[in-house]
Amino acid sequence: MHLDGRSAEAKLLKRVRQGIIEHLTAQGGEPTLVQCSLAERAAWLELKIQLLDQKQIAGTFTEFDSKVYYAAVCALRRLYREIGITKPAPSFSSLMKPSGRCKDTATNVA
Repeated sequence: MHLDGRSAEAKLLKRVRQGIIEHLTAQGGEPTLVQCSLAERAAWLELKIQLLDQKQIAGTFTEFDSKVYYAAVCALRRLYREIGITKPAPSFSSLMKPSGRCKDTATNVA
């Protein structure tokens, strides 16, 4: 794929690449060479996934595309974990607030 910098795909690739690097920098220090290399791969996977999203919206998504899509999403998740991007830990106060998602089972015990 050739990207000249003006296309939507090139802009997405640049934005994702910058976002990953900024996130890594915000976590402390400059990203390592390995993290930068993996960030580049993650940016390309994000682009591939977006192109497959467009195929799905257009109704041209095939069974093969589905397999490629899920493989790319899983690879991206693993790359992000390997780079060091993880889900932020919840604050203690947010853990203490009732979420309403689960009913109090203690009151439902007969």
